[in-house]
Amino acid sequence: MARWPKSVSVVPLLVITIICLLLFPLILPPAPAIAQEITWESMNSNTTSGLWDMWGTSSSDIFAIGNNSTILHYDSNAWTSVDSPGTELLLGIWGSSQNNVFAVGFDYANNSGTILHYDGNAWTPMDNPTTELLLDIWGSSSNNVFAVADGGTIIHYDGNAWSPMQSGITNALQGIWGSSSDNVFAVGINGTILHYDGSTWSPMQSGVTNALSGVWGSSSDNVFAVGSVGAVIHYDGSTWNPMQTNTVDALSGVWGSSSSNIFAVGTVGTILHYDGSTWSPTQSDIPNDLYTVWGNSSSDVFALGSGGVILHHTGPKSLTALDLNHADKGDLVAITIIGTDLTEATEVSFGNGIQVRSFNVDSSTQISVSIKIDKDASPGTRTVSVKTPAGTATLEDAFTVIGSDGDAGETGSSGIPIWTWFAIGLGCAVLTGTVVILVRRRSPVVDNEQDE
Repeated sequence: MARWPKSVSVVPLLVITIICLLLFPLILPPAPAIAQEITWESMNSNTTSGLWDMWGTSSSDIFAIGNNSTILHYDSNAWTSVDSPGTELLLGIWGSSQNNVFAVGFDYANNSGTILHYDGNAWTPMDNPTTELLLDIWGSSSNNVFAVADGGTIIHYDGNAWSPMQSGITNALQGIWGSSSDNVFAVGINGTILHYDGSTWSPMQSGVTNALSGVWGSSSDNVFAVGSVGAVIHYDGSTWNPMQTNTVDALSGVWGSSSSNIFAVGTVGTILHYDGSTWSPTQSDIPNDLYTVWGNSSSDVFALGSGGVILHHTGPKSLTALDLNHADKGDLVAITIIGTDLTEATEVSFGNGIQVRSFNVDSSTQISVSIKIDKDASPGTRTVSVKTPAGTATLEDAFTVIGSDGDAGETGSSGIPIWTWFAIGLGCAVLTGTVVILVRRRSPVVDNEQDE
């Protein structure tokens, strides 16, 4: 009588079991992707004057300037008008502290460039060495401030007085920014770029002929300039090179919170975002031209433009998890959504065939939801979304409707189709049987018991 050989090891069977277990994660669905939508909220500026530039020390101390001597202040709750002298067109603003702020532009009454100074109490005119239209201003400290203007004009403030500098050009300069006192860039029409090394201004090869309106960088070797016909050029510390933007709209302002979170704004509500590798459009939902973009942080960014428009971006909302990720057709279940900045949630959605009966914002990171799944809801995954006044966050394929009627979409408790589990189980059984047969064929054993 043949019997199972005593010499056959259970090791092969254990190996097969381990292989099958290792295969399970391969068919598990990937972790839901956290989708972040960059959205902008319109703010009430209480003015219809065009707004050209802004600067601040914190989220509760921001100035915006513009046409008709307009100066606004934001205290984190509302924009209010501030008294200003003269009949100026104000185009650029920068400060070293809340008590030392400068604004530049043009004084129509005197037909001359103008400079205003804020000492923490009031705005007053400063003596100005040029009659040219002043377009932008930037400084590295309270005693090292630069302003640029028409005609290639550059003036400098040393803490006591303004004085002209030699630029060597006559092209209008429209934007200025620096990473330090000896690394300053000025940009202008016809692709003009000048660099200041702490002692002398010298021209740089931009590689473009576009009118350049704005410049900003995250470091001395990561600088961006923007301009007409959707131009964005990048400086890597050695050369300027054009970047792909996929827009022909004129860009006038650029600012970022880091090398991978940069915004550029322009005509007809254009707002582009750079994530460190690609420029892509974001939705502003306005037709107004935008002149500048500036922020305190990645979650506190403003864009200003014509008609007194002010847009505010408070950073990406995100959903990270659900405490229950599946349920049967017809079920009424309670689910907790986990995420960030959810305080002012106005709408929650679980997709087609699922009714959100109620929800409660427990905290900025948690929402409790009651949902009812329709009896005829299609089996499969759903994307969960939460809408707030400042944006919408989504979690793709985060919730699964289980088909409880045995149809092709039926899933197990993990959300994986039943037929998939059956196929894996059958495959493992066949593999195990095959190994057993091969072992028995290669190790025949004859009963060596003697007949008594």
